[in-house]
Amino acid sequence: VIPSCPEAGMRISLFRPLTMAHSHRLVAAVLCGLAMMSAPSAIAQQPSSEAEARSVFAAGEVAFSAGHYADALGYFQRAHTLSQRPALLFNIALCQDRLRDDDAAIEAYQRYLEEVPLATNRREVDGRLEALRSARARREAAARAVAPAHVAQAATAALT
Repeated sequence: VIPSCPEAGMRISLFRPLTMAHSHRLVAAVLCGLAMMSAPSAIAQQPSSEAEARSVFAAGEVAFSAGHYADALGYFQRAHTLSQRPALLFNIALCQDRLRDDDAAIEAYQRYLEEVPLATNRREVDGRLEALRSARARREAAARAVAPAHVAQAATAALT
Protein backbone atom coordinates (compact mmCIF):
# COMPACT_ATOMS: atom_id res chain seq x y z
CA VAL A 1 0.00 0.00 0.00
CA ILE A 2 1.56 3.25 -1.04
CA PRO A 3 0.19 5.73 1.52
CA SER A 4 0.47 8.83 -0.60
CA CYS A 5 0.74 9.19 -4.32
CA PRO A 6 0.74 12.78 -5.56
CA GLU A 7 0.25 11.65 -9.17
CA ALA A 8 -3.04 10.00 -8.23
CA GLY A 9 -3.94 12.68 -5.65
CA MET A 10 -5.08 10.24 -2.99
CA ARG A 11 -4.34 9.00 0.48
CA ILE A 12 -5.23 5.78 2.24
CA SER A 13 -6.34 6.32 5.79
CA LEU A 14 -4.78 4.27 8.56
CA PHE A 15 -7.65 5.00 10.90
CA ARG A 16 -10.69 3.38 9.32
CA PRO A 17 -11.38 0.05 7.64
CA LEU A 18 -11.23 -0.12 3.88
CA THR A 19 -14.54 0.03 2.06
CA MET A 20 -15.22 -0.81 -1.57
CA ALA A 21 -14.47 2.82 -2.46
CA HIS A 22 -11.22 2.56 -0.55
CA SER A 23 -10.31 -0.66 -2.34
CA HIS A 24 -10.64 1.13 -5.69
CA ARG A 25 -8.34 3.85 -4.37
CA LEU A 26 -6.05 1.14 -3.02
CA VAL A 27 -5.74 -0.42 -6.47
CA ALA A 28 -4.94 3.00 -7.95
CA ALA A 29 -2.38 3.61 -5.22
CA VAL A 30 -0.84 0.18 -5.85
CA LEU A 31 -0.49 0.95 -9.54
CA CYS A 32 1.09 4.28 -8.67
CA GLY A 33 3.42 2.54 -6.24
CA LEU A 34 4.45 -0.03 -8.80
CA ALA A 35 5.20 2.76 -11.25
CA MET A 36 7.36 4.48 -8.63
CA MET A 37 9.26 1.30 -7.73
CA SER A 38 11.33 1.33 -10.91
CA ALA A 39 11.66 3.03 -14.24
CA PRO A 40 9.64 1.49 -17.11
CA SER A 41 12.80 0.86 -19.15
CA ALA A 42 14.19 -1.33 -16.38
CA ILE A 43 11.12 -3.58 -16.20
CA ALA A 44 12.20 -5.73 -19.14
CA GLN A 45 15.64 -6.33 -17.59
CA GLN A 46 14.62 -7.11 -14.01
CA PRO A 47 16.39 -9.90 -12.20
CA SER A 48 14.15 -12.84 -11.41
CA SER A 49 13.98 -11.91 -7.70
CA GLU A 50 12.67 -8.44 -8.59
CA ALA A 51 10.06 -9.95 -10.89
CA GLU A 52 9.10 -12.42 -8.17
CA ALA A 53 8.89 -9.59 -5.61
CA ARG A 54 6.49 -7.71 -7.89
CA SER A 55 4.37 -10.80 -8.40
CA VAL A 56 4.25 -11.55 -4.67
CA PHE A 57 3.48 -7.90 -3.94
CA ALA A 58 0.54 -8.01 -6.37
CA ALA A 59 -0.78 -11.15 -4.66
CA GLY A 60 -0.49 -9.35 -1.33
CA GLU A 61 -2.53 -6.42 -2.63
CA VAL A 62 -5.27 -8.77 -3.82
CA ALA A 63 -5.33 -10.58 -0.46
CA PHE A 64 -5.39 -7.29 1.46
CA SER A 65 -8.22 -5.91 -0.67
CA ALA A 66 -10.19 -9.09 0.03
CA GLY A 67 -9.64 -8.70 3.78
CA HIS A 68 -7.28 -11.69 4.02
CA TYR A 69 -4.74 -9.85 6.13
CA ALA A 70 -2.77 -12.90 7.29
CA ASP A 71 -2.25 -13.99 3.69
CA ALA A 72 -1.39 -10.44 2.64
CA LEU A 73 1.13 -10.23 5.48
CA GLY A 74 2.92 -13.33 4.23
CA TYR A 75 3.05 -11.99 0.69
CA PHE A 76 4.31 -8.57 1.77
CA GLN A 77 6.97 -10.13 4.00
CA ARG A 78 8.15 -12.30 1.11
CA ALA A 79 8.20 -9.29 -1.25
CA HIS A 80 10.23 -7.34 1.31
CA THR A 81 12.70 -10.21 1.68
CA LEU A 82 13.14 -10.32 -2.09
CA SER A 83 13.30 -6.58 -2.78
CA GLN A 84 14.31 -4.94 0.53
CA ARG A 85 12.05 -2.00 -0.41
CA PRO A 86 11.32 -0.03 2.79
CA ALA A 87 7.84 0.96 1.60
CA LEU A 88 6.81 -2.67 2.09
CA LEU A 89 7.37 -2.25 5.83
CA PHE A 90 4.30 -0.01 5.82
CA ASN A 91 2.27 -2.77 4.16
CA ILE A 92 3.55 -5.28 6.70
CA ALA A 93 2.70 -2.96 9.59
CA LEU A 94 -0.76 -2.28 8.21
CA CYS A 95 -1.51 -6.02 7.97
CA GLN A 96 -0.25 -6.63 11.50
CA ASP A 97 -2.35 -3.70 12.66
CA ARG A 98 -5.46 -5.17 11.04
CA LEU A 99 -4.67 -8.54 12.62
CA ARG A 100 -4.39 -6.77 16.03
CA ASP A 101 -0.80 -7.94 16.49
CA ASP A 102 -0.02 -4.61 18.11
CA ASP A 103 3.57 -5.33 19.16
CA ALA A 104 4.54 -6.51 15.67
CA ALA A 105 2.68 -3.58 14.08
CA ILE A 106 4.49 -1.11 16.32
CA GLU A 107 7.85 -2.63 15.41
CA ALA A 108 7.09 -2.58 11.67
CA TYR A 109 5.75 1.00 11.73
CA GLN A 110 8.90 2.09 13.62
CA ARG A 111 11.17 0.34 11.12
CA TYR A 112 9.24 1.95 8.27
CA LEU A 113 9.77 5.42 9.75
CA GLU A 114 13.45 4.68 10.42
CA GLU A 115 14.03 3.57 6.84
CA VAL A 116 11.80 6.26 5.29
CA PRO A 117 12.39 9.26 7.56
CA LEU A 118 10.74 11.66 5.10
CA ALA A 119 7.64 9.49 4.61
CA THR A 120 4.72 11.56 3.33
CA ASN A 121 2.41 9.70 5.70
CA ARG A 122 4.63 10.18 8.75
CA ARG A 123 1.99 12.12 10.69
CA GLU A 124 -0.59 9.36 10.19
CA VAL A 125 1.92 6.64 11.09
CA ASP A 126 3.02 8.55 14.20
CA GLY A 127 -0.64 8.87 15.19
CA ARG A 128 -1.21 5.17 14.66
CA LEU A 129 1.88 4.35 16.71
CA GLU A 130 0.58 6.51 19.53
CA ALA A 131 -2.81 4.78 19.43
CA LEU A 132 -1.24 1.31 19.42
CA ARG A 133 1.09 2.15 22.30
CA SER A 134 -1.80 3.60 24.31
CA ALA A 135 -3.91 0.50 23.68
CA ARG A 136 -1.02 -1.74 24.74
CA ALA A 137 -0.49 0.30 27.94
CA ARG A 138 -4.21 0.07 28.79
CA ARG A 139 -4.20 -3.72 28.25
CA GLU A 140 -1.11 -4.11 30.41
CA ALA A 141 -2.61 -1.96 33.17
CA ALA A 142 -5.86 -3.92 33.02
CA ALA A 143 -3.96 -7.22 33.19
CA ARG A 144 -2.05 -6.04 36.27
CA ALA A 145 -5.27 -4.90 37.94
CA VAL A 146 -7.13 -8.13 37.16
CA ALA A 147 -4.34 -10.55 38.09
CA PRO A 148 -4.48 -9.96 41.87
CA ALA A 149 -8.27 -10.48 41.90
CA HIS A 150 -7.90 -13.83 40.11
CA VAL A 151 -5.10 -14.87 42.45
CA ALA A 152 -7.24 -13.97 45.47
CA GLN A 153 -10.23 -15.89 44.07
CA ALA A 154 -8.06 -18.93 43.36
CA ALA A 155 -6.61 -18.82 46.89
CA THR A 156 -10.08 -18.51 48.41
CA ALA A 157 -11.37 -21.41 46.33
CA ALA A 158 -8.41 -23.57 47.35
CA LEU A 159 -9.04 -22.90 51.03
CA THR A 160 -12.70 -23.90 50.89
